[in-house]
Amino acid sequence: MLGEFVGEVQNLVQDMLGQIHTAIPGTIVSFDAASCTATVLPVMKLKKTNGELLDYPKISGVPVLLPQTAGQKATIAMPVRAGDGCLIICAEQALDTWMYD
Repeated sequence: MLGEFVGEVQNLVQDMLGQIHTAIPGTIVSFDAASCTATVLPVMKLKKTNGELLDYPKISGVPVLLPQTAGQKATIAMPVRAGDGCLIICAEQALDTWMYD
């Protein structure tokens, strides 16, 4: 009886962990150079608990980070174009203060 309960808890934990995403490969759909944000499309599939695979929707307003030094005294800028690959990093907290202060 206890073994069945433990097995069910382990399955529940595995299902929940399967919904936590830290980094997802994606493709740039469009890029706004003025705000340095992009619309991106995750290229992975979302696997539902019943095994069904779904496409992720496009994500808009994604900040594009370019390598730079403190105080933005030196930046390595590269052209960003639709179709470019990217890595979508999922933040643990809202980025509003970091982006707009």
